Amino acid sequence: RNLNVTMTSTRRVALYVTPVCIVSICLNIPKFMENQAHSTDNSTEIQVSDMRINPTFMLYYTISQIFHPTLTTGILPMAALIFLNTSIFLGIRKTQLHRRIRASNSLAHGNSSSSEPRTSLSSSETNLAVILIGIVIMHVICHTLRVFLAALALHFIKDTLDCMQHKGEYVPPLWTMCAESLSSLMIMISFSGNFLIYCSASKHFKAVLTRFCSYCRSGTSRAEVPPSLPLINRNSPLVSIPLSAIKLEEEGQRGPEIEASNIENTSSVVEAKALKRKKRRFHSLLDTIRRKKQRNDRNMYGKTDLNNTIGD
Repeated sequence: RNLNVTMTSTRRVALYVTPVCIVSICLNIPKFMENQAHSTDNSTEIQVSDMRINPTFMLYYTISQIFHPTLTTGILPMAALIFLNTSIFLGIRKTQLHRRIRASNSLAHGNSSSSEPRTSLSSSETNLAVILIGIVIMHVICHTLRVFLAALALHFIKDTLDCMQHKGEYVPPLWTMCAESLSSLMIMISFSGNFLIYCSASKHFKAVLTRFCSYCRSGTSRAEVPPSLPLINRNSPLVSIPLSAIKLEEEGQRGPEIEASNIENTSSVVEAKALKRKKRRFHSLLDTIRRKKQRNDRNMYGKTDLNNTIGD
């Protein structure tokens, strides 16, 4: 069954967050052993711990860095993003190709009534493809330097251990320290860059963000925001559907249609089109439920007549 039905929101959050916190703490245990606090009379300094400069600990620590964070937050997410988004992109291309074939066939038979919805779907799929490609490119560019530095540290691990054993310290080259700082900056850009990608490519995201910012500027409370419509599917009984969700007052009476003037006066044309499509889906769903109810009523009346005939 759906988790939204069987579990409360608090329990769902705990189910998702708790394993992530436990795994994060376990993977970062070596980080807690790197530094130690050294207190003097008037100050407290953070120094490298004795365990961190131990050659044996340095060897296993460097190897563990290959697994985490290089593998867990670098290579594996990069490979998964490339594979999954490539599959989605190829699926979108295949769907668009099939849609063009169907459109050409319908035009050949003189049927062009569904060209506008198909154009809207094609535009939304193109925006989705742009977003996916942008996310992959952003992740690959920003995490490549970190993967390179991790491989470089593993390559020079023998020289590092020799320096620690004979000289008691190891000072990495200046360019590697600068590259590590640049790598940290690029990782932060990767985490925050997805927001810019969504804003630049997704019209729906920009519309929702604009509406949210307008609520914040106007001081509109959350209670004043219109509630969302309930979830309705084809298995929903007719009596459980509120009339306000489908804009109907009585059975057989449809709500007011969206006029062209109302769409032009709407702040976002995208929202108006989405509302129009939602109303069409609601009307189609209501007609299906009505037919199903009428069919059930006919079956019930037929059984009643049969029982009366047998009784007579």
